Amino acid sequence: MDVRVPHLESAPVDVALCVDAAALARLRATLRHLCVGLVDHPVRLRLLSSTPQIEALSLGPVQAMLHPRIRWPVAGRRIARIVELLSEEPPDVVHAVSADSYDLAAGLAEALNAELALDVSSWDDCRRVAALRGRAEPHVIAFSAPLADALRTRAYVPEDRIDLVRPGIMSEPDAVEFAPEGRVPTLLTVMPFQRVNRLELLIRALAMLRDRGVAFAAFLMGEGPREESLRALVRAKNLHACVTFANITIGAGELMQGADVLVMPAPIEHVSIRILQAMAAGMAVVSVPSPVNDSLRDGETCFISQEDSATALAAVLERVLSDRAGARRIAEGGLRHVRQHHTVSGMAERTAATYVKLRSKQAAPPSGAA
Repeated sequence: MDVRVPHLESAPVDVALCVDAAALARLRATLRHLCVGLVDHPVRLRLLSSTPQIEALSLGPVQAMLHPRIRWPVAGRRIARIVELLSEEPPDVVHAVSADSYDLAAGLAEALNAELALDVSSWDDCRRVAALRGRAEPHVIAFSAPLADALRTRAYVPEDRIDLVRPGIMSEPDAVEFAPEGRVPTLLTVMPFQRVNRLELLIRALAMLRDRGVAFAAFLMGEGPREESLRALVRAKNLHACVTFANITIGAGELMQGADVLVMPAPIEHVSIRILQAMAAGMAVVSVPSPVNDSLRDGETCFISQEDSATALAAVLERVLSDRAGARRIAEGGLRHVRQHHTVSGMAERTAATYVKLRSKQAAPPSGAA
């Protein structure tokens, strides 16, 4: 028996996308590309967020809806207000972009009888999915193959509730050649100035390079509570001539166009858009091991510093800067990887397919119904 609702496949899927401030800061580029990419698919997208920055992602049919922060003790009342605003045209799918958006999305999905989807882009998201037993169980969109595997084996999410959708990144049609002869190579790191990001280790590694006579210019791009101590360490190591602090508002994309190496000195527990952006710009990537990011393939798409020390990091950086042909080969491998596995069109197509599948599930009659 054909259980399809008439015109279901041709009608747009109505989606409410819940975006928390932290996810917007980390995934802004991908969310922007998703909004643009979905315009070519039968999807009507509404963005729900408490941060005004969400309005920058609205364009054409993509609408942005600002709401007050959902926090105790007024969370129930505020969710009820959002339900009221959406009830005239209720969504088919409510999609949370991270576990931090889950409570709002789950409340809206239950109240509006919508399907629930959740992005998993970090170990923390995966751990929190494992803790959802007994609550509304979402359809999960994993950003990498390791996260999809962890959802199956650690969070015990059934295979049919997991879709692998890698984030889409725009790659440069003509990536700049890696550090041509005669130009001092530029190193860049983009991350908050926090202890967990181990930028002190990077600064000590840079001091070792300087002492060995290796030429470079380094930009530390970010802001945060460790800024003063990091600046003091740069002064103590007498690195002020080759290390520059850049506020993150300058625009990472602009700096990447003129940089050669992205350095990630701390373990990364989320799928890093910065790494993908660097590869898409033709940069060589130097990182420590990060099992979440399957784009990091030592000797193929990046250079991995296996040991947890400034000495080991300095050795990898010296190898990158002294062998420009080898670094160029790895940078080209990263660019090919992004163009093959992280296209904006592929991300939009797979996300739209997930929405259509969930809407079809919602429209199907209950099991056993005539």
